[in-house]
Amino acid sequence: MVCGVPLTDGAAPGAPDPAGGGTGRPHPGAAALPEPAPGVALEIPPGAPAVLVGFLVSFDHVELGQYWPLHQGKNTLGRQGAAAGLDIEISHPTTSSLHAVLLAGTRPSRVIVEDNRSTNGTFVNDNPLAPGQRWELRDGDRVRFGLFKTLLKIIEP
Repeated sequence: MVCGVPLTDGAAPGAPDPAGGGTGRPHPGAAALPEPAPGVALEIPPGAPAVLVGFLVSFDHVELGQYWPLHQGKNTLGRQGAAAGLDIEISHPTTSSLHAVLLAGTRPSRVIVEDNRSTNGTFVNDNPLAPGQRWELRDGDRVRFGLFKTLLKIIEP
């Protein structure tokens, strides 16, 4: 089993390219992510309000930093201007048009990341996500979309 974290909002599992730079090979020197506890799930009730769960923060290319809010539910991340319906638009050439999904929930605040078959991969603390793998993030985790680096800040209610 590869990290059995089901999304309960009907999203289909993705199959990311775990490579950096689109080479199809694992990131050199990166250890595999450990298996999380079985049965990790995130239930989002239909019609749930868009409650603020946290932020993605980056200092790549912007000295004073930039941030994107994460609201309860499905947050779709991709390259700026490359696809309709993005919640988080990243202006970086190594970010795919529909790169990843971040599913956020409250009580307790939780965020799960899933790569969406991106060309240059999604990495958690420099470890590549395997094809179809979803990963529950923790406050302070470093999440890289291609070569674009971010930091996750989760807000506890």
